[in-house]
Amino acid sequence: MENFPATLFYTIGYPGSGKTTFSLQLKRKLGLVHLYADEIGVDIFRIPKFSPQERRYLYEEMNWQAENHLKSDKGVIYDANINSLALRNNLRSLAKRVDAIAVGLWLNTPQEIALERLRHPRRIRGVILNNLAGRNASERFYEEVTKNYTIPKRESNIIEISGVLPFTEQYKVFELAYKKIIG
Repeated sequence: MENFPATLFYTIGYPGSGKTTFSLQLKRKLGLVHLYADEIGVDIFRIPKFSPQERRYLYEEMNWQAENHLKSDKGVIYDANINSLALRNNLRSLAKRVDAIAVGLWLNTPQEIALERLRHPRRIRGVILNNLAGRNASERFYEEVTKNYTIPKRESNIIEISGVLPFTEQYKVFELAYKKIIG
């Protein structure tokens, strides 16, 4: 896909749903700027606790970065848990302010598969981040992140993608739906 409008792609899905895996591959395929919440959190806080205060600060930083990249006509993938309607509306407003399109990428993965994926440690810039082991919370973190989870069924500009398919299949779904969105 070439010559697409400035777009703010944001991710929706359970922790472990495949948001980052898909985001990294989409970044490579389309040449997007990838704003990865976990990585930015480590850069800011070194060993983040992902408390509500830290998340608020993190999202403010990511919003600032996203807005500046979009103003430069760069496509951005906002890789975070944008699971509440309020967060999604905030990103839609951000995109509108800079004449960009906001598109939600809903990685729809069964909870049991997402939870199993979280049992494997991840390392970011030397810091072990594992939603069930390394964030100073066990399954409570998962529960906290998902308690305000709003399934985006009736929202516009949402692309539902299976979090269990290989990227080639995910990309076909993405490409078809994104072309419909941008006309």
